[in-house]
Amino acid sequence: MKLFLPLLLASINFACSDHVERKMPIGFVEKEVILRGYRDSVPFCKINLFVPAKYDTILEWYDVSWNGSSKKYRLANSKGCLIKESGAYYSQKFCKDSIDFLTISHQNQEKGRVWLDTGGLNYNVSELERTNKQFNYPPIIWKKRAIVNIHGNTFELMHYKAYHWIKSDSLVQYLHASTISKRTFIFFNFNCKQKDCKDFVKNAYLMLNSIEIDSL
Repeated sequence: MKLFLPLLLASINFACSDHVERKMPIGFVEKEVILRGYRDSVPFCKINLFVPAKYDTILEWYDVSWNGSSKKYRLANSKGCLIKESGAYYSQKFCKDSIDFLTISHQNQEKGRVWLDTGGLNYNVSELERTNKQFNYPPIIWKKRAIVNIHGNTFELMHYKAYHWIKSDSLVQYLHASTISKRTFIFFNFNCKQKDCKDFVKNAYLMLNSIEIDSL
């Protein structure tokens, strides 16, 4: 399966590797998220990560959509937007800005070969650029695209700025990462529509660099 995911990295140089010490930042707390099979709801993966203390709620639901259904888990602020989007895009209600939450998602186990490498990354980049061009949007501003290792797990990482593919007046910063556990692709998605996304980028990388994944 080829992945098609958008991401964005900032000019600030944040490392993602086994060599990064897993130390909890000030103002963060540790959270545990149990991922459950899309069809059978059997737990298959445990994720531990550091998140801002304001992320005091974990939402879990199915997003049944025309472009691919998925199981979603969202770490968010209970005082913020708690919409659980599902269904056709045009009929959905969305939070105005996802700067204050992290969404983790996955679909079914893959039957064929599953892997993350530079070939797949290059394919995803070219597909993203092709779609962007198809909508006649300005060129994507790439910050980073790489295969990285975070505490023993391989991730595909893309960080960029581009116009939203439906809401063309919205220039968005995307930071998305994906990895594999038990033949299942797991996606970590951040984005920011605000003019100043510096703190967003910093916090997103702090969260990514803390991710530990254990199969169940």
